[in-house]
Parts: sequence; C-alpha cells; structure tokens
Amino acid sequence: MEVNDKSNSSSNTISTEAVIFIPGLSGEEKGYLFDILCEGLENQEWLDLKLIGEVNIPGHSSKRFGVYSQQTLLKQIDIYEAFWLDIIADQRLSNKDFRTKLLGGTDLLIYWLFSPVWKAFYEAPSLIIGLLLSLLTLVFWYYGILVTLIKEVGENNHVFEQVIPINWGENATFIGQILDGWSFFIFIGIILSILGSFSVDKLIDKAHFVKRYLGNVGGILLRNKIRSRLRKITDDVLYNYDKLTIVAHSFGAIIATDLLADYDSTKQVEYITLGASLKLLSYRSKWIKKEIKKCLDNQFISEWNDFYSMQDWLGGKTPISSVSNSAKIKFHEFPIQCSFIDRLLGITHIAYLSNPLWAKILLKDG
Repeated sequence: MEVNDKSNSSSNTISTEAVIFIPGLSGEEKGYLFDILCEGLENQEWLDLKLIGEVNIPGHSSKRFGVYSQQTLLKQIDIYEAFWLDIIADQRLSNKDFRTKLLGGTDLLIYWLFSPVWKAFYEAPSLIIGLLLSLLTLVFWYYGILVTLIKEVGENNHVFEQVIPINWGENATFIGQILDGWSFFIFIGIILSILGSFSVDKLIDKAHFVKRYLGNVGGILLRNKIRSRLRKITDDVLYNYDKLTIVAHSFGAIIATDLLADYDSTKQVEYITLGASLKLLSYRSKWIKKEIKKCLDNQFISEWNDFYSMQDWLGGKTPISSVSNSAKIKFHEFPIQCSFIDRLLGITHIAYLSNPLWAKILLKDG
C-alpha cells in the first residue's frame, strides 16, 4: 500500500479502517459527490477529524482522515469512492434519436404513471412533492416530444420518412397549433427553466436508467454489470484492511443493497445508508424488498445504520418486513434545517454529505 501521509504518526501502530462510498445518480462525474463528502468531513466542528493524506492501492486511491483526541492520533480512516455511473453513460435517452425518444418516452410514461409508486402518497408523505415534481416533468417532456412530432407531420407530410395523405398533414398542423398554445404546459416549461440547477434531460435519463436497472436489462444484465464492478472494488479494499464500512447515498443504496444481499467474505462489513431511495422504489419493484431482507439476514453484515429525514423529498426510511432480522438495522432521523426551495431543488438531499453527522458511527470504536 502506497501512502502519502502528512501525519508524523506511524501507520504500523495506529489502526486503519476502510470506507467505501457509493454515490447515487446525482454524481454525474467521478469525484463530484465524493469531494462534497470529504469537504464535509474536513469542515465539521463536532469531531476532531482531519485530512492527513492520500492512500493508493492497486487500481484505487483514497483520502485518509485522522481521528484525534487532544492532538493524539487514535485511528485512521481511508475513504474510497466506488464510482459506477460511467457504466450507463451511453444509455441516456436524451441523447437518442427522435424515434427512440418517442417510443422510449411512451414506455417510460406508462411505467411510472401507472405504477404502485403512488402508494407513497399515503405511506411516505415526505416523498410526495419530489415524486409529483418528477412525474410532472416526465409528462411535460413527453408533451414536448408529441408536439414536435405533430408539427413536423403537418409541415412535411410524413412520419419517420413515411409519406402520409395531405389531409392528415393539414389536420396535424391544426392540432399542433392548438397543443402548442396550451398555456398550462408553457407555464410549466417556464417554471422548470427558472429552476436553474434543474435539468429536464437529466431527470428523464435518471427515470429511464432506474426503469432499466429495476428490470435488469441492457447488454450484459445491467444489475450484474454494476454489481461486478462494485464487488471487485470491495474485494480489493478488503484485502488491505481488517475492517470495512459501506456508505451509500440516495440511489447508491439500491446498488449497495444489491451488492450486500449476497455478500460473503472472511470479514464482516458495516452498512450505512443516507437518504436512501429504497422506500420509494420498493413500491415499484418487489425485488428491492427481497434484497433488503437478504441484507438483514446476511451474517456477514454486522450492522446497518439507516439515516433519513422528513425534510428530504428524494429519500426515505428504509422499509423492512416483519420476517426480517430487524434488530440488525438502526434508524436515525437526520436533522436538516432548510427552506421550501431547498427541498424543492433537492439541496436537502445532499445535506447528508455536506454535514456528515453520521460519521460518529465510524468513530464509535475510536
């Protein structure tokens, strides 16, 4: 293990633990959420925790934090990022041709609008606004695709290079003028444009990916491909450490739960979830509840700490069944002070990383 350590303490006499951070769908580039996490750890004031260097093992690099007490180094924590989003970079619906967008959009609309996720309205009220905003965006995006198609039919008298009767084109022009003038959808478009950090294409791509992931489709089965990437990282890190903790944020909790459901090793791992998407997506896929149960029953997972907030409209408390080993999971309501706009823009969803109060779990043995 190659270490660039700013500390004067010997790593041979200080215990060192590994943490693997699994980001969700918000981290578009490698290191984006990881940097927020590390900056949050550096700037917090309730623990004597300092960035003291970097560590490199074959194929992976991490940031090393020192845990201190009265200027004495007690423990070292090496944090790695398990980045996986590059695997799906070529599967973005927003980059496809118009025909694919139309067909894919139709499938996407049916998949999400006519699904059990609406049960979240009754069982998880904190998710209502986030879900409504996402579904409204999907409808608006699909509406735009339809209007564009109808207008093109009216102007060119053909659909996907197939010639149509002239009177069909005239009718399409008339319908297109009506739809294009609907003030409601124009108003929605203006509102979405005002939300500066909000990207319609990004949200559509996320909804498209989640659908494909839950169905395990795409080339080599999508879940299998991502799980294989994370398992390699986990195995490589475990080889160099005696203790490992998996920290998963947002949709990363879906990825991590799938990984840990069938995890087996000579070493146990601890599991921490932050603003997990498990609650909402469990309404859409029964497979998620099965994976949660397998994690709770897995003897190689020593403990599961689940952090959630009622102020977070994009994540929720992990659901457990009555037949699971519920004693293994501990729930922690995460305190977030935020405005309505912060919740609307999803800023509260990042608070778990920028204000990592959960890090106390890592230090309980320090």
